Amino acid sequence: MISVMIIDDEIQAIEYLESLIDWERHGYKIVSKTTDGASAVAIFDELSPDIVISDISMPGVSGLDISSDLLARDPYVQIILLTAYSDFIFAQEALNIGVVSYILKHDLEETRLLDELAKARRNIEKNADVRKIITRDMIRNYLEDSEKAEPYSIRDYNFEHELYGRILLFTIVQDKSISFHNANAVPAAQIDFAEIVHKYEGQLPQEFQFIDFLTTRSHAYNLLFRISESLKPTTIEQKFEAFAGMVLADVSNIDDRFSYSGFICWSLAGFNSITSMYKEAAKILDQRIPMQRSELLWAGKMSMVENNHWPSSLEKNFLDKLGLALSAHDYSKAQQELLSFFVTVEKLRPNRRDFTNICLHIDDYLEDWYSRHNLLNIEFQQIKIEVMGCCYSLEDMRDAYIKLIYWLIIQIPDKMYETYSSKIKLVVKYIYERYADDLSVDFLADMVNLSSSRLSRLFKAETDQGVLEYLTIVRIQKAKELLLQEHAKIYEVSEEVGYKTSQYFSQVFKRITGLTPNEYREQRAI
Repeated sequence: MISVMIIDDEIQAIEYLESLIDWERHGYKIVSKTTDGASAVAIFDELSPDIVISDISMPGVSGLDISSDLLARDPYVQIILLTAYSDFIFAQEALNIGVVSYILKHDLEETRLLDELAKARRNIEKNADVRKIITRDMIRNYLEDSEKAEPYSIRDYNFEHELYGRILLFTIVQDKSISFHNANAVPAAQIDFAEIVHKYEGQLPQEFQFIDFLTTRSHAYNLLFRISESLKPTTIEQKFEAFAGMVLADVSNIDDRFSYSGFICWSLAGFNSITSMYKEAAKILDQRIPMQRSELLWAGKMSMVENNHWPSSLEKNFLDKLGLALSAHDYSKAQQELLSFFVTVEKLRPNRRDFTNICLHIDDYLEDWYSRHNLLNIEFQQIKIEVMGCCYSLEDMRDAYIKLIYWLIIQIPDKMYETYSSKIKLVVKYIYERYADDLSVDFLADMVNLSSSRLSRLFKAETDQGVLEYLTIVRIQKAKELLLQEHAKIYEVSEEVGYKTSQYFSQVFKRITGLTPNEYREQRAI
């Protein structure tokens, strides 16, 4: 189907032109309608229409200027200009630079339009590149929507060489980010595949012949190859994989803001038999989480992940252990728990939706832990964006969470302590290490050679909390962790965090949390 782009600053003129004929019945498809002449070149670069119909006189930029720009980009594009009498001299000039024809606006009617379109079509069909244009159009239709009405057929245009026989399709897809916390949207990468194909031309195994490459929707780049009749089907994958891996790695290294996966479909029965395989592979890629960046997959070996039951107990157990490591400021233990959890995730292979929910639960837990510990006056979301960056794979997310945990346990406390004076640092450190002891303001003041009143004033000024209030919060934080241990008794927990009676401990716990120890334990068990 011949693609058409219409440019006119008057929307009524575009609508009238669009209504004159049944475009698709005559083998044309309007792919773009724009009233903004200034953006026409960018749209043309994106869509590469075969025919452009443009008003010659528009504010800001003329149809003549647009024609010059388009012809400089593609000398084979067919341009038809619409002109009034006053523009006649410009129309004649347009013909001299390569515009195919012009139509006087008062002559614009169905027959005249069809005549000019037919002239443009004949020019296209005479062009040596017509085979490539139509082949790409057909491949896009097959890959994107094979049931769409299509006026061409493979046999009508004798495309046996391109699309019949032993065919291999290598598709590289720009992965979707799974960093839903990243506020900065990542744009599509710009890749010069002509340059890449040329670069690796000499390394393509001789049993494969490069036919063409084209882009399809969703940032997919498709390279089409013919497979030699001499190559045994059992060795096709082995022969092609090293080449595909080199190309995918090169594409992935262009810009580390982006990640790509590649999948390969091949058939001994021509391109038609590849389309269903391609669509199934694309669907799987859309729903799966890559294990690592630059994954290369064979379409026939991919399978849909249908793990519809992600055990919530796994998350709860992991988060409980992670919480203990966080509160103990044990980075090594926290890292170990994260690595172990992600090994389990990799084994169970949740789909994209389930994995997103898992990460949301981890985020919620870490944000809650962060806010409860009153670490820094910085939004948790801001910290995540700065620390975690943009993630595309399970491996990316694992490493990003490890970095985030490092910040929570090492970096943030260091930054927090940086704001304290040396004596308050000593008191805070002592409280965290000896919270179960019978501590008093007098004892802590003597330890740093201050009077009790002086320590109280300094501590309140620097931490925004009283000394005993701070001690109580630390004790209750530790008590929460201990209460999650299955066989821990209330009286044992109260003693371990510095309270002599379980009754008094329960009163303090409820004052701080709003729940009794038993209520807290039951709530966390749900």
